[in-house]
Amino acid sequence: MKRKTAAVAAVPQDAPRPLKTVKKFRTNPDGNGGLTLGRRAQESVLIRCGDTTIEVVMVEIRGDKARLYFSAPKHVVLLRAELEERPNHDD
Repeated sequence: MKRKTAAVAAVPQDAPRPLKTVKKFRTNPDGNGGLTLGRRAQESVLIRCGDTTIEVVMVEIRGDKARLYFSAPKHVVLLRAELEERPNHDD
């Protein structure tokens, strides 16, 4: 049986850091930008748009799955991408 590889690689804490700083900001084909971040369990990312702040917390990582917690004001719609394609997703 072929062994599955984990999505998060274990790196020793005493491993040397890269000498060059890598810019992780990318431009998508549609012209929008994107940023790739690494987060450990219980670390978070804040997304601010005007007066609205959304917090995304990496709750836990198990194998190749990550559990995320999203905190946003009630007027913000949080929707999984696969549900957006369904009709009546906004009901």
